Amino acid sequence: MTSSTTNPPVDAVEATALTALYQAERTDQQVHMNVSLTLIAGAVAYLGLVVSQFQGLKDSRVWPLIIAVPLWMVAAFHVLLMANILTRNKSIQILEARLHAATKLGAMGVPASEIGSERGRQVMDIHVQPWPLKFQTLVTYLGIITTLLTFTYYCLWSAQDIHGWTTWLVVAVVAYSIAVVGLAAAWIKALVSLA
Repeated sequence: MTSSTTNPPVDAVEATALTALYQAERTDQQVHMNVSLTLIAGAVAYLGLVVSQFQGLKDSRVWPLIIAVPLWMVAAFHVLLMANILTRNKSIQILEARLHAATKLGAMGVPASEIGSERGRQVMDIHVQPWPLKFQTLVTYLGIITTLLTFTYYCLWSAQDIHGWTTWLVVAVVAYSIAVVGLAAAWIKALVSLA
């Protein structure tokens, strides 16, 4: 973040435009966060429903192979939402730095890093979180991915246990393996190059 002393002055028209852009970015950011939380809640509800009915479904030749697909779709869309949130964080930081320059906060000794989204980043962004919060983030995301992988494995193992290594089971194993690699690559891209 650049300090207000290195930014050119901000006139009233620019300040108004910056404020409108900033409000739009923050609103979009909040919508994406709400959608992300809703997706996770829906996935947990789906998982609970499926687990409660799994005994009746596992004898099928098809259901055990595809029953995890909706969870993988949620995981794939969630990484897209998180990448979007990380990208918007950059935009919000730029706007906040410029808006900070339009105020007298810098002259009062309040750095731009102490207001707005920067404060939230210190809590939610794994790159700048203190270790106790990093641990919570790791527990959350490792818990989600462990649950997803374990459930998928159990579904495939059940299909193999009942019907053996059918062609469809082999196709499902390959498809889920590709999904694992794709999801890992997407998270790496989001966390490394967008943060």
